[in-house]
Amino acid sequence: MTYLYVQRSNYYYKRKIPHTLHNLVCSLHTDSLTTAKKLLAIINAKSLHLFTGIKKGECMDIPRVKALVNKYIQEAIQEYSELESLRHKYFALKEDGKTYAGHSQTAIEKAQERINDILDMEDDEQLTAEAQKIFIRSNITQDELDSLSNNEKRVLYYELLKGEYNVLSYDLKRNKARLEEALNAPIDQSFQAFADNGVSDRLINSIADSFGKDGANLLLNAIASPQQENNDRYHSKTIMEILEEFIEHKTITQNITEPFRYRTDVEIFIKIIGKEYWIDVTHEDFTKYIQALAFLPIQTKYKKLFEEKDIIEILRLSKEDKLSNEPTIDRIQGSTLIKKIININALLDFAVDNEYLDRNRLKPKTKNMKGKASDIRKEFRPEQLRNLFKSKWYTSDFDKNVKKYPSRIWIPLILIYNGFRINEIAQIYNNQIVIKDDVYMFRIAIDNQDQQLKNEASKRTIPIHPKLIELGFLDFWESQKSKGYARLFQELYHTNTKGYGQAFSKVFNDKKFKEGWLEEETMKKLNEKVIKLDLHSFRHGFSGQLKGIIEEDTREYFLGHSAGDADYGNIKPLPAYENISKCIYNLDLTELSKKLYTAYNLDKNSKINI
Repeated sequence: MTYLYVQRSNYYYKRKIPHTLHNLVCSLHTDSLTTAKKLLAIINAKSLHLFTGIKKGECMDIPRVKALVNKYIQEAIQEYSELESLRHKYFALKEDGKTYAGHSQTAIEKAQERINDILDMEDDEQLTAEAQKIFIRSNITQDELDSLSNNEKRVLYYELLKGEYNVLSYDLKRNKARLEEALNAPIDQSFQAFADNGVSDRLINSIADSFGKDGANLLLNAIASPQQENNDRYHSKTIMEILEEFIEHKTITQNITEPFRYRTDVEIFIKIIGKEYWIDVTHEDFTKYIQALAFLPIQTKYKKLFEEKDIIEILRLSKEDKLSNEPTIDRIQGSTLIKKIININALLDFAVDNEYLDRNRLKPKTKNMKGKASDIRKEFRPEQLRNLFKSKWYTSDFDKNVKKYPSRIWIPLILIYNGFRINEIAQIYNNQIVIKDDVYMFRIAIDNQDQQLKNEASKRTIPIHPKLIELGFLDFWESQKSKGYARLFQELYHTNTKGYGQAFSKVFNDKKFKEGWLEEETMKKLNEKVIKLDLHSFRHGFSGQLKGIIEEDTREYFLGHSAGDADYGNIKPLPAYENISKCIYNLDLTELSKKLYTAYNLDKNSKINI
């Protein structure tokens, strides 16, 4: 859910402050997802006016924003129990001569049906009337309401009703979960004797209106035996059942879009180990699993084999080198292998956090794996860069790219010579190219709502590398402005999560395009995920070219890293220009420069130092 963040089973309110690089991270002081969601609904309602104002550009210092949000959270925690009882009282229902408690399934479903009707009808009067009923059982003041415009009030009303609907859903789900848990609870003998005497019938009848007779029996069973041994808890859910709970949790808190990857990895694990519950998996089992993975073939290459044979049989054939008639077997390795182990490790941590397991026995074996996974990214070698500038983007497709897709011409060059992250340059506006002390510079900043930066250190102003100017970059920039374009690369589209960089990444990482200029052996390693060669590899190359050549703080500043005392004001334009000029590659770009000069109608007799 938006703004909800979990760390070590504790829930936090996390939200980016609009138009800044600051994040609010405030503890909700609970390890219950249900409670956290209810608190979130209260906090969102209380802070709506605050964040609406900030989005409109109202000035407010960061400490004050954080203090206000913390105040809202503390108020929400204090209000929680009171609001819950008020809500249950409000939703109590009389129907067919029966009275249903506000927390009962019947009452909750009726309330949700009414809220749905109001939201669907778009009747402002009914919307306002229902919202006012929520205000009565909240601490939202009339002054806070009066400070909102009519449109802001309408937005608030909709959010309140949607929040109310969600809270009711959590109530319903929680009640059902409690009953399901009670189903597996053993009945104490003394309670059984008590029930046999008929006393339980009176108790059942007194709560049957809320939960139904079957539910009342289950509830009473749970009351009779509230404590279970840890071993019962550890065997209460299978590995696969915990996996589904884990995926639901990850989807809510981190918005994962490919849960099938977890399922596939866990299914392979279970087949190798042959255990149904985490508590039964030993250290030896984890060692066996890691050793077996080393023989696991690449599933996409041996797809038919995986469809026809069991994983245990496939591993046996792989170990005996009898998997195919080919001299070598393509097995998973590198980051793919490590990722599978890390996925299992994450599920184990979740099981421990939720008390389905006593401890994570795999963790010691995966202590350093994350670092190894990140080491597979490589720099482009000089011969690969030379081949890139002879690829179709710069030859057969050059004329089309100059006119329609200039990002394909210029972004690789900018990444090589200026070392930016892809989104930093993909999102840049024409007015963010500036002149300081007669030096042309890229100003990397968040000046527009569609821009984003990784962190505060990413904000920087960097000289345009002289090689780019020699190739005609400034004339390209002028041509984009003359067309009325706001952004330098107007053809790139925007996504909410990855900005404008994704649009370029897709075409650059296209397999057919890379096959046109990368060696066959390199492509094989890329396909097997043994190495990574992507847009970030240009950045690694830029960093490598300057390492040991310029001061470390200056290099870190160029890269947008926090380093020592380097800050926005410490590197003046002329010294910065001299330093970035030291990024030199052994590349012959003479033919490309001639084409670019022709494209932008430059003086072909101009002196060019390539």
